[in-house]
Amino acid sequence: MDCAKLSQADEIEDQEGILQKVKEQNISLGKHEFEFNNHIYIGYPTVYSPQIFSDTFQIAQNFPFPAGGSFLEIGTGCGLIVLEAAFKGCKKVVGTDISEESISNSQENLARFTSQLKDTQVEFYISDIFSAIPKDEKYNTIFWNFPCQLGSKPHDEMDMLERAFKDTGYILLKRYFQEIKDYLEVGGNAYLCWHPAVANKELFQKVIDETNIELVEVSQIQGPNDVNGIMYMIK
Repeated sequence: MDCAKLSQADEIEDQEGILQKVKEQNISLGKHEFEFNNHIYIGYPTVYSPQIFSDTFQIAQNFPFPAGGSFLEIGTGCGLIVLEAAFKGCKKVVGTDISEESISNSQENLARFTSQLKDTQVEFYISDIFSAIPKDEKYNTIFWNFPCQLGSKPHDEMDMLERAFKDTGYILLKRYFQEIKDYLEVGGNAYLCWHPAVANKELFQKVIDETNIELVEVSQIQGPNDVNGIMYMIK
């Protein structure tokens, strides 16, 4: 095995401890409630909670949502960012996730706010990135808080809490970069958040080069356990 493969294997092994700790913390919460912007949300133990990943709150608070426009989030989790986009004036908001539990969690949260959001179209889909989004649907803004830890096995062999954390070979990231243009309105903006402390920078750059996109740093986001994020606009 060459040095690059050894280094990547060591990196994956080192990060397994981080993942296991976070999974245990999340499961220990059980089904729980939490507050954000005077809205009481519910979290599932099978869906990562903003109480564990506090950067979700920062993103929801500071993201440039297109007021009066449409917003799509890939990997919506409990649906908080999508619902906050609706509260902040978006007229159509959509969240997708590969996890059925995530979509159930998001829909339960939506049910809490239906009367407050009666003038907004809110939808949640089980989807492998864009797979459930009709090709003729376009959005003013698209966002993904990318699961940037490398995996050591195929995605379909991971449980859903692993899949929320990992992208083996950055296959999903490459798809996001390749497909995103098909779902953006003319003049629309796409964003990506990633966490360098648990990511593979060389592979990240390789995918950027292969897909011929440009990333422009928008902001830095304080994360838990010094796992900070960087928000990029995709050009």
